[in-house]
Amino acid sequence: KKHSSYITHFDFDCKSMYLQSNCGAYELLFSDVSTGRQITSASSLRDEEWATWTCTLGWPVQGIWPPCADGTDVNAVARSGANTLIAT
Repeated sequence: KKHSSYITHFDFDCKSMYLQSNCGAYELLFSDVSTGRQITSASSLRDEEWATWTCTLGWPVQGIWPPCADGTDVNAVARSGANTLIAT
């Protein structure tokens, strides 16, 4: 499966084996970099260490969304190098 809209954010894991991406339709998809195939079980990557975090969707950033927010309320995310802070 591909995104149903334009890509807005993407990140590689620390070993460059996986890619996570968000799109304009507010989807979060995961892919195997070597095959390009979608990984449909998000839970299989729950413990994966990501080299960067720019995606506005995902478990580590769910707390950035205010109550009743729509997809336009958070447009960018950046994680600190020490992996301790998120800026929106």
